[in-house]
Amino acid sequence: MMLLALAVMPLFSLDRYEMRMAHYHTPAVMTFEYRLEQVGDHSVTQTHRIYRTTLLERDEILALGEIKIKPKIRIYRNRPNTYAVEAIAPRKATYSFAYMNSVKVENHVGYWYRTTPLNHVHGALVTGVLIDGQNGLPLTIQVANNIAGLMGKGQLTYGNIDGVWVVHDITATATFTAPAHVTKTIREHFSFTNYHFPQTLPAATFGGL
Repeated sequence: MMLLALAVMPLFSLDRYEMRMAHYHTPAVMTFEYRLEQVGDHSVTQTHRIYRTTLLERDEILALGEIKIKPKIRIYRNRPNTYAVEAIAPRKATYSFAYMNSVKVENHVGYWYRTTPLNHVHGALVTGVLIDGQNGLPLTIQVANNIAGLMGKGQLTYGNIDGVWVVHDITATATFTAPAHVTKTIREHFSFTNYHFPQTLPAATFGGL
C-alpha cells in the first residue's frame, strides 16, 4: 500500500497543480521593488520601485549601482503582469508534463516535471516546473528561447508573501551573435522585495489617468 501511495503522489501533485492554477489570480493592485544586475557587454545595476493596478504600471528607477538618484518615472498603459504565476506557468492544455523527481522543500516535498509544448512555439517556452507538494503552486519555473541569433535560458522562483504567490527571483542567460559574427553573453539577475497589496492606488500614481 505504501509503495502504491508513493507511485501515485506525482500524479496527485499535478492534478492539484492544475486545479490551483485554474483558480489562481494574482492581485491586480500591488507595489514592490526589484534590483537588476546585468553583466555582459554593458553591465548595469539598477533598483526600481513598481506600482501596478490592472494594466497600468508606474516604474521608478531609484538607484544606479549603489548611488540613489532622483526617481526617473515612466508610466505604462496596457502592460500586463508578465511575471504573474498564472501568466507564465505551463498548463496541461498546452504542455505535456513528464515527472522527473521529488525534492525536499523546507519541511515537505516538491515535484519536478519536464515540460514540452504540445505545439510549435516560436520564442519563449517553459522547459520545467517544480511544484510545491503542499499547496500545488509552482515554486520554480524554467524557461528557454531559441530564435534567430539569440539563445537564452532562465529560471523564476516563487513564494508566499502575505498570502500571495509572487516571483522572488529571476536569473537569465542570453547568448547572441553580434556584428562580425562575434558571440556575446549577457547574464541577468532580478531580486524582488518589499511587496505590498493595497486595495487601491491614487489615480495620481499614474499621472491622473
